[in-house]
Amino acid sequence: MDPRAQRMMEARPDGDKQKALRSIRNNYGMDNSMKITYYPDLYCTTNKTNPYTRDDGYIAWVTEEELLFIKAEAQYWKGNKSEAYETTRQAVELSMQRYNVYDSHLGAKQGLIDNFLLYRLPADKFNIATLMQQKYVALYLQPEQWSDIRRYNYSSESNGIQYDGVYVYNVVSTYSGVTGNIYPPEDYAGTFSLVRPYNLYEAHWVTNKDTGSAYKLSPNAWVNRISPDPETEEKYNRAELERLGAYKNPDWLRKRMIWQQRGNTSVVSGGDATDWM
Repeated sequence: MDPRAQRMMEARPDGDKQKALRSIRNNYGMDNSMKITYYPDLYCTTNKTNPYTRDDGYIAWVTEEELLFIKAEAQYWKGNKSEAYETTRQAVELSMQRYNVYDSHLGAKQGLIDNFLLYRLPADKFNIATLMQQKYVALYLQPEQWSDIRRYNYSSESNGIQYDGVYVYNVVSTYSGVTGNIYPPEDYAGTFSLVRPYNLYEAHWVTNKDTGSAYKLSPNAWVNRISPDPETEEKYNRAELERLGAYKNPDWLRKRMIWQQRGNTSVVSGGDATDWM
């Protein structure tokens, strides 16, 4: 439903010449009947409607909409949820302007924009998940996305961690998958949740503290840091890695940043108790 999608990336035709913005479940591979060229060009290299990926594009240090999302998040946790909603909506509209969705010759009509705001950003169902998911979209291709996801500890049904009573990164679909067939959320409630990568080196995930059949869904199994480079860091900076506990230690990838702790237990709940070291 998001009118920004066809400007962020570019639909490509499949073997039957059907053009669509297709998706694939992360880390699961693709059907043998499909090719990588059937999936969207994530950099929009032909249509050049993505302001970040054009030849004359720019690297954003910070955008006005990102600042508004930061303000909205502060308003939300201060208890001013109605103000947070208005700030979030303003940020979304600025994001749409950045991607020029109001230019009708590219296919985005005002009706599509109105439907998006009605079903994806309803004032009466606004919560921290709505806010952070919209910030995620607005920060497409920006590394701050990962910082936000880690700050909220990958909050999803996959690890049981909630903030203010909701899973921050669970998405409820309002679109049937059929062109033009849009339903109210209560009529079409397909849910999509973050899952951790499944095809990474097994030693990173199967350790003594992750025994049992549920270790794949353990909150302990999420990547929080980047692995040190064994060709440089381990050779020339070993003492520092040992000081940090990162030397040849796969658990280092799962160690939370200082700003990822449980914090205010009145707003965060769930997850394995041993997860909050």
